[in-house]
Amino acid sequence: MNEHHWSGWPGAWCFHCGMSDPMEQAIGSGDFDAYTGKWVSESKQNEIEKANICPGDTGWKNPYGKCPQCKH
Repeated sequence: MNEHHWSGWPGAWCFHCGMSDPMEQAIGSGDFDAYTGKWVSESKQNEIEKANICPGDTGWKNPYGKCPQCKH
């Protein structure tokens, strides 16, 4: 299983595939309560956890150069 290599927070995107951080979006939309650490709905939790698997090299090119973690 591949893990994303996030650029940082806030506004994180994966250095490897270019996807924006779904957990950040869940916090912003209110689907995840960062204060209590609980999800508003289980279906949204499953969706976010599934999105946390990086598809790997999608052909996306990092506009800021190479990833400091994987040198991709």
